[in-house]
Amino acid sequence: MADGSWDCGAEGSNLTCTRLGDALTVSGVGAMKDYMPSLAGISAPWGAVENVVIETGVTYIGANAFSNLTSNFEITVDAENPPTVADRAFIFNTASSILRVPQASIDAYRNADVWKDFGYINPSTVTFNAGSESNIEILPQLVGYGSYATKPEDPTASGNTFKGWLKRYAFFPEETDLYWDFGSDTVTSDITLVAHWMPAASVSADNRSVPPVNQTEEAAIGIGIANANASGFTAGSNPAPKSSDGITFFWQGALIANASLAVYDASGNVVKTLSIRDNSVGTQSKRSVGSWNLKDAKGRLAPDGTYLVKGTSTAADGKGKRVSLLVGVR
Repeated sequence: MADGSWDCGAEGSNLTCTRLGDALTVSGVGAMKDYMPSLAGISAPWGAVENVVIETGVTYIGANAFSNLTSNFEITVDAENPPTVADRAFIFNTASSILRVPQASIDAYRNADVWKDFGYINPSTVTFNAGSESNIEILPQLVGYGSYATKPEDPTASGNTFKGWLKRYAFFPEETDLYWDFGSDTVTSDITLVAHWMPAASVSADNRSVPPVNQTEEAAIGIGIANANASGFTAGSNPAPKSSDGITFFWQGALIANASLAVYDASGNVVKTLSIRDNSVGTQSKRSVGSWNLKDAKGRLAPDGTYLVKGTSTAADGKGKRVSLLVGVR
C-alpha cells in the first residue's frame, strides 16, 4: 500500500496516522477512532504494516485499528502510562510479537490489559557461542526484559568436556562467578554466552601430551596480563600486537634439558603446543628459550585476547618444574 497520512482521532481528539513503508506512526493528543474490520470507508485505511510507533499523547487504541498488522509485529509505545486498548485492536497473536515501552514503565505495561499479552516486552537477544570446538549451532533467543533465557541442550565436542555457559571469556570461571544460571540470571541487555570447554584428555592438536588446565592454580587468571607462576619464566613483548613477529619466552635459572608448553585460549582449549630449547652454556642469566608466532596449530592468526601458556620444564638434574604465565594478543 502507498505511503500516506490520515486523521485517525476520535471526536474531540487530534491524532494523525502516518504510513512510511511498512511502518505506521500515531502522533498527536487524544483517543484513536474505532474501526470495523472490513467495511469499505470505515476500516483502518493504512493497510498491513509491520511496525507501529504510538507517540506520547495517545490515550486510547481504537477497535480494529491494527487488524492488518503482520502476525509477528513490533510496536513501540512512548507513553509512560499504558493507553487503554479497545477489544480487537490487535487481531494477530501478540504472544509472538514485540512491545517496546519506556524502561521505567515495564511493570505497568506487564500489568495492563492487552499489553500484558505481548510475548516480548523490551526484549534483548541472547546469543550462544559454542566455539570452534563444536559443530552444533544454537539459535539465538529473544527474551523480554528481566525474563529468563531458556537453557539450550548442552553442546558436545570431540575431545572436550562442556562445563557450562559463561557470561564472558575466562580461564577459571569457578572462581569469578561467571557461569550463567538459567534459573536465576535475568536478561536485561543483549548478551553472548560463551561455551566453557575443558580438554577431556591431555592430548594436543598434534597429539603431543600437554597438561590440562588446573582450575584452582593461578589466582591471576581472568584479571589481566600478569605472570601467574613465572618464577624465572617471562615473556615479551606482552601483550603482543598482531603485526609483530610474536611473543618470545625467557628463562632465568638452571639449564632446561627439555620442556613442552601449551597455549590455551580463554575457554581452556589448546591453541598450540610449543617446544622450549635452552642453548645456554654455564649461565643462569635471563635468555631466550622459545617463542610463539601468535598462530594456532593450523597456522591461523590467534584472535585478540588473553592466553595461558603452561607446561612443565625439566632441568638438567632431572627435576621438573611447572611454569605458566598469561600473555595477550592485541
